[in-house]
Amino acid sequence: MELTREHFDKTVKLLATQESLDELVEKVTEVEKTLSEHTTTLDSLATDVKKLSEDKIVDTYQFDQAKEHIEQLAKHTNLKLEY
Repeated sequence: MELTREHFDKTVKLLATQESLDELVEKVTEVEKTLSEHTTTLDSLATDVKKLSEDKIVDTYQFDQAKEHIEQLAKHTNLKLEY
C-alpha cells in the first residue's frame, strides 16, 4: 500500500491536538471534583445513618427499661395494664 498525501492528511486529522487534550484534562478534572463532592456527601449520609441507628438502639433500650418499671409498678400496686 502506497502512502499518499491524502492518506497522510486523513490520518493526521485523527490525531489529538493539544487543545483537545487540554479540554479533556479540564473535563476529567471537573468529573474528579464532582466525584469528590459526592463521596463527601455519601460519607456524611452514612455517618448520619449510623448515628440514627445507634440512637434507635439507645431509645429502644430506654423504652424497654421504662416499660419494665411500669410493669413492676403495676404488679406491686395491683393495677391491670392494657396494651
